[in-house]
Amino acid sequence: MPSGLTGVTEQIYALTETTEITSALARQFLHLACHAENITALSEARRERGIVLDRWWWSTVAYGWYGANLRDLGVDEQAFFGLIKSVWVDLPADLIFLFASPFEDDEKS
Repeated sequence: MPSGLTGVTEQIYALTETTEITSALARQFLHLACHAENITALSEARRERGIVLDRWWWSTVAYGWYGANLRDLGVDEQAFFGLIKSVWVDLPADLIFLFASPFEDDEKS
């Protein structure tokens, strides 16, 4: 997900990278706000030339739902995934690559 496509997303990502956010849910709402803010630009880019998104919206699920254990914090699964869907409903993936085996560490990097 690109950051900094608008002034709002630049400010939100700067905040999330420099400020301690104690609420995992607040962090995910900020992340999802960036998605919502960027979705128009992403849709336009897709119509004009095509785009490649690393993880698409799945980082919200991986780092938020599973990584931050939002279910254990009392977040309703249907409501959380409904918010994600409401942002991404008009930008479905045309092609998805799933790498099922982990990347090996490169000692030279």
